[in-house]
Amino acid sequence: MSVQAAVNMNDGYDEEESNKKLRSDIVVSTASDLLQIVTHAKNLFYKYNTIAKEHNQKISWAMISKELGIHVKVREKYARMHSRALQRGLDFQKCGEFVFNLLK
Repeated sequence: MSVQAAVNMNDGYDEEESNKKLRSDIVVSTASDLLQIVTHAKNLFYKYNTIAKEHNQKISWAMISKELGIHVKVREKYARMHSRALQRGLDFQKCGEFVFNLLK
């Protein structure tokens, strides 16, 4: 097939592209969402790490991220956001509805 024929085939609007799944299964928009996902990730890591140690193996954060359905860098970003919020004294119980601006 020629390049021009391939371009002509893809000129039309593709409905499947509009119905694509979001990049991540998890969306963090509030402080309580952030606390929940970071806590869940840490709990999974400690759980899997305990099991792995029994078998003389190691666990990676990549496996935890895959289990959560997010990319490793996204998990790292959430962990950094959580850490900064704690350093700045954010009370997740009182400010649970605080909305993060993740578009910057």
